[in-house]
Amino acid sequence: SPASPATASSVYDQRYLPSYAIDGNPKTRWASRGAHPHGEWLLVDFGKSVPIEQVTINWERAHALDYELQTGDDGKAWRTVARKRDSALGTHTFDALGAQGRYLRVFCTKPGQFGLYSIWELGFGPASAAIRALAEQKEIVAAARRQLAAELEDQLLDTCQETTFEKIVFAIRENGRDG
Repeated sequence: SPASPATASSVYDQRYLPSYAIDGNPKTRWASRGAHPHGEWLLVDFGKSVPIEQVTINWERAHALDYELQTGDDGKAWRTVARKRDSALGTHTFDALGAQGRYLRVFCTKPGQFGLYSIWELGFGPASAAIRALAEQKEIVAAARRQLAAELEDQLLDTCQETTFEKIVFAIRENGRDG
């Protein structure tokens, strides 16, 4: 089971995971570790081939000057469906792409002044097939996480019953918050 429908070539650290670029939270983002000479990428797996008509990228200040939007069916062979060169900071929207694929990859080839890449959020247009497929993938991942959590809870309870622990307290912190 995948950890997330979003993966990346690198991650700056645990505060900037690829999944944060598709979580709908404007306070979280993905960031690459740096700018590899052969490119850095953020990839979204829709779980099945879907039409991709619109893509919106909300870049953080560490944006790509040059990048491509690519689609693919196997995660290995890529079709470039849009390209930006010497792009400005901000939100970039690509309309009427007429693309199709199981995967969408933002392939970054030239960083700005910060020497890495960071995306607040990727969007795919309202009520699109891509949005529905991504929601299905997120639910599959969430169900797998719930199942794993239940199994781990059972193991922990079994271990506690075999020992003298009376109480265990967990503290939960929201990941990915800037500040």
